[in-house]
Amino acid sequence: MSVPSRPVTLALFGAAAITSGLIRFLFQPGGHTGLWFGIAVGVASWVSAGLVAIGRSRVGLAIGLVAITMLGGWFFYEALVKKGIAQAEIRQLVMIVVAAVGLLLLARGPAT
Repeated sequence: MSVPSRPVTLALFGAAAITSGLIRFLFQPGGHTGLWFGIAVGVASWVSAGLVAIGRSRVGLAIGLVAITMLGGWFFYEALVKKGIAQAEIRQLVMIVVAAVGLLLLARGPAT
């Protein structure tokens, strides 16, 4: 099995971030902040994927790494430190795993 390229990894992470925000918005009261957070991180990830794809790898990877680390770090803090794993939402736990896998794929994946 081949490792996906960095732009594909960043684009898929962006879609996952937006989906997570949309799930929060649809199924929890006061979820509008989660929606906007997911949209902001997802769009930043898509912009970084585009930059990496057109050859601006350093800038694109920097933006992508910040986006992934910000979302993964926030969910890690909120789900595992603040609430505890017993009260964490499945969505948060899934996004922690998605962020960790995204970081690993960016480290190992081919540039294009």
